[in-house]
Amino acid sequence: MCSGCGSFMIVFLWLACNFSEEKTQTILQNKQTPIFVDLAGQNWQYPISSIGEEKEIMDPELREGNRQYHEGEYKKSAEIIIPYIEEHPEDPNAHSILAACFFRLGDFSQAMKAAQKSIEYAPSVISYSNLGSILAGQGSIERAIDAYQKAREMDSKHFLPIRNLVTLYYRIENLSQAEELLYELIKIDPTDSYGYVSLGQVLVEQKKWTEAEAVYRFRLEDLNTTPSDERFLAGGLMLDLPLALANVLLHQKKYDEAEHYFIEMLSLTDTVQATWTTPNIYRKKAYIGLVELYMATKEKEKEQKIRQALKKIQEQ
Repeated sequence: MCSGCGSFMIVFLWLACNFSEEKTQTILQNKQTPIFVDLAGQNWQYPISSIGEEKEIMDPELREGNRQYHEGEYKKSAEIIIPYIEEHPEDPNAHSILAACFFRLGDFSQAMKAAQKSIEYAPSVISYSNLGSILAGQGSIERAIDAYQKAREMDSKHFLPIRNLVTLYYRIENLSQAEELLYELIKIDPTDSYGYVSLGQVLVEQKKWTEAEAVYRFRLEDLNTTPSDERFLAGGLMLDLPLALANVLLHQKKYDEAEHYFIEMLSLTDTVQATWTTPNIYRKKAYIGLVELYMATKEKEKEQKIRQALKKIQEQ
C-alpha cells in the first residue's frame, strides 16, 4: 500500500474532453483504460451543470424547466425557462438553467449570454463553472481555466470547478497540474472510484507506474472492506479498476498478478457496471492484455486459447 493512501478521497470527472483521433489512438495503443475518452474511442461532450437538485428551486414553473433539463429535454426546458425569464428577468437560477440548455443545444452564443446574466445577478461556483464549460466548448481554454479559477475562489473545496480544471489541464497535456488537482479531488469525497481511475491514468501517462499501481491497489483493497450492498453502487467497483491495475502490472512484468487481475475483471463483466462502454469491449481489452502476457511468458497453449476467445468477440 502506498504511503499517504489513507488520505485518498475521490470524485469522478463530469467534464470529459474531446480528443483528436491521434490522441485517442495513442491512449488505446497503450491499453490503459481511458477516463477522458471511452474504450471504443468515442468523444465526449463537455457536460455542463445547471442549478442542481429540484428541491433547491421553489417556483414550480422553474422546477419543471429544471426537471426537463435533467431528463435531457433541453428544447422543452428552454421553452419553459424563456417565458419565465421574461417575468423574472433577474432570477440567476433561470439564467443558469437556460445557459445549460443552450449549451446542450449547441448555441454557444446564447449560452454565453445566459451564463453571464447568471453571474451578473448572483455570481456562484455553479455560474462560473457553467461559463467555464461554455468557453471550453468553444475552444477558449485559457478563458475557461480563468472562469473555473474564479469559481474556486468562491469555494476552494467545491469539486465541480476542480474536476473541470483537471480535464482542461489533461487536454493541454499539463499532466503535472492535472495530477495535483486530482489529489485535491481525492481529498474531497471518499466514495467514488472514478477519481482513482482518473488519477491512475494521469500517473501512467507520466510513466509513474508504481504510483499508479499503488492508487489502483488501494481502491480495490478499500472496496474489499466495503459492505456488499454499497460495493456495486455507482462509483464503487468498476471494471476499469482491475483492468487498469492488470495493465500496469503487465507493463512492470509482474505477470502472475497481472494475469490474476485480467481474469478477475473477466469474471466481473456479468455483474459489475460497464462504465464507459459495453462489457464486450472490456472483455476484448482483457483478452488483448492476456495475449501479450502469455506471449511474454511463452505460454503458447494459454495464448491460443485466449486468441480464440478474442476472435469470437471480434466476430460478434
